[in-house]
Amino acid sequence: MNTRGWASITLTPAKGLYRPNYATKPEDISEAGDEQMTLGTNKSTPKYTSEQLLELRNFQQAALSETINQLGSTLGLFPGANILIAIDDSAGMVTNLLYDKKIPNPDVFVVVNPYREFEYLIDPQSQRKSIAEQLVTMSLPILDLQSGDAHPISIAEASTRLNYNQVKPPRYYRQYQMSLDFSNQSGWEEALNQIEGFSRTAIGR
Repeated sequence: MNTRGWASITLTPAKGLYRPNYATKPEDISEAGDEQMTLGTNKSTPKYTSEQLLELRNFQQAALSETINQLGSTLGLFPGANILIAIDDSAGMVTNLLYDKKIPNPDVFVVVNPYREFEYLIDPQSQRKSIAEQLVTMSLPILDLQSGDAHPISIAEASTRLNYNQVKPPRYYRQYQMSLDFSNQSGWEEALNQIEGFSRTAIGR
């Protein structure tokens, strides 16, 4: 991005609080000196409870919200538009933060292959609105980039995001199906061209 004259700041969401839910039967407890933390080859990987996933989600979103809000004074040092680009499951988190008004609106919001991987495993009363439902309520320009090598959930939900948001004028929502994957540099160049073109149209610069 710097080669295009864009100042960029990269953030990575916190990954903590993954705690497997091991349920051990009394007769399976090892004797002293035996291996304590091995899984039999015939057993599946431990899964997380709804409560653990909800705790993880809230932790990650709180940490990301705090970090983004701390950037306010830094962003003020740079002239021009503020473009927020969120990728993969981070795009799902950032979408929810904007929907809940936990972070300030950027001039342009770009989601790249957005999805929420474990949302369906959380109790229904604690689940958030879908990404499509949240995006349609936002009154800011949104570019939705979808590539063929995205997470299957993102690919499956792409048509829903498009259908929900077709009620908006083109300068407020555009979905672009990438012809290239992000596994090569040409794919990222294609994405940057779309981001630049959409942003110039949306904010008139």
